[in-house]
This record gives sequence, structure tokens and C-alpha cells, in this order.
Amino acid sequence: MLTRTTRLSSHRALAAVHFRKLTESHTSLLPITSGVLSLDRVTWGDRWFDMATTPERTIYLLKSGSKVMAYLSITLDKNDCLWIDELAADN
Repeated sequence: MLTRTTRLSSHRALAAVHFRKLTESHTSLLPITSGVLSLDRVTWGDRWFDMATTPERTIYLLKSGSKVMAYLSITLDKNDCLWIDELAADN
């Protein structure tokens, strides 16, 4: 049986943090601000369209509750190698 440790039980409940594959429903979410203009100016809609039209590209959002904290864009090349194209975290 899994039990909480004393350290965790002494803190307030934390929102679940999880990765989700970017979907069209995410296009209305607030953008993150990483401080890198070339990454920050691209919308979720642009990223979703890019992923939808480029089957070898996948974008994952790191979310805490409904807030996007970071994202990761990966591409699978013709040699079955995964490449990290973009990785950005919200300030």
C-alpha cells in the first residue's frame, strides 16, 4: 500500500503536474512567456497546425492544473532518432 510521507503530508495539496500531447482544444490556452521572443511569439494554434501537418513532429505541454508551465517539441527523423526541436518553460 502506498502512503504519504510526513514531508508531503505537511504541505498543502499540490496540483497534478502532467504532460499532455498538444490538441486543437489547447489552442485557446494562454501562451507561456519564456523570455525568448522567437519561441514566445508562436501561438498554440500555430504549433498545433505545424504538428497536424507534419506527422513526424509532436508537441507536449507540461501542465499544472489548467496552466501550461512548459512545452517540448520533438521530431522523429527517417532514421528513427528523436530530436528535441524546442523546449521552453514559463518564467
